[in-house]
Amino acid sequence: MSIEFLIAAAETYEKKAIEAERAGNVSAAIKYRNMAAKKYNDAAQLNTHNKEELSFRAEELKKSGVSVDSSSGAAQFKPADNKNPQPSKFAERDNNAERNRPVEPQILEQALAQLNSLIGLKKVKERVNSLVNQCKANVMRREYGLPTVEMSNHLVFVGNPGTGKTTVARIMGQIYRALNIVSKGHLVEVTRGDLVAEYVGQTAPKTQKVIESAMGGVLFIDEAYSLVQGGRNDFGREAIDTIMVAMENNRADLAVIVAGYEVPMKKFFNSNPGLSSRFKMDRLENGNKLPQNYIRFTDYNGEELFLIFKGICSKNGYVLSDSAEKLMRQYLYDFAVKKIENFGNGRTVRNIFEAVIEKQSTRIVSCGEINKEKLMEITQEDLPI
Repeated sequence: MSIEFLIAAAETYEKKAIEAERAGNVSAAIKYRNMAAKKYNDAAQLNTHNKEELSFRAEELKKSGVSVDSSSGAAQFKPADNKNPQPSKFAERDNNAERNRPVEPQILEQALAQLNSLIGLKKVKERVNSLVNQCKANVMRREYGLPTVEMSNHLVFVGNPGTGKTTVARIMGQIYRALNIVSKGHLVEVTRGDLVAEYVGQTAPKTQKVIESAMGGVLFIDEAYSLVQGGRNDFGREAIDTIMVAMENNRADLAVIVAGYEVPMKKFFNSNPGLSSRFKMDRLENGNKLPQNYIRFTDYNGEELFLIFKGICSKNGYVLSDSAEKLMRQYLYDFAVKKIENFGNGRTVRNIFEAVIEKQSTRIVSCGEINKEKLMEITQEDLPI
């Protein structure tokens, strides 16, 4: 077995132990802790570089005891008595990483400027700017030696395709880097196929490899609900378990953003209580108040779709004639109202642009004299109307 697989398995067993502890199942909790310790020891035998760290983690798990709360009857773990307890090396590494990284105001300014320049997304911008302000306040409090309120840097993006979720996730990576939340700020975008394997025992190491590639940045899981749509025995649940452990153990240098349609995403969180707590979804009050890290991306209206289309034209060196501009604006207004099946917001606009350019290319190639202005101009007859 690979080191990565053994560590991923150990972390999964740790998570199962915690769940068993919360459920009051003492014997199961002890069993899973022992299984996790064995996996860490096996990994230590294969990894001389981190042998001491892995062995120490295994020893921590073995020495942990179990007590029962007399009032609630719930099982609770507590570390064994130790006159000179050794701090967890995992926690020490994470804390040092967070403390030593510099804040980068120039990168933050550039990232926020890019966010605020996006068309539409008013509520999204408000949410992100609010998160940034809270992070800034925590930075200032640390500078004055004041305690800070713990924040979840993991986010939930809900909305239809083409509403800018991936673009905003990429910007969030730079914002987190600037605010000293992650060290690199890159985005790793994945779907179910990048995380879930076909055979038993392969999903955890496959997911762990993806997580390692995202360390220092943002792991963006699109259509995250697909991980729980295969039934109780589906390997997607193993991927979720591995991700949840990584989210807990690497809070100082990893942010996870899950995205998808709103209704399936609710089912996604209902499938696993641990998911709700990782993303602070357990802060919901009577189903009405959403946590700050739950960000809803609404569909673009007609004017926003037109501005997106015009922006794509400008970026690619095309100019709409007056008549073409008038017709295209009305066309996209109608398009936004009708919302035909598989309406993809910004993606649909990109597809329309490509259809326009195809027609325009055919027109100008067949005409006689060509100049720069003719190559740039989009006329009424080029529109797919």
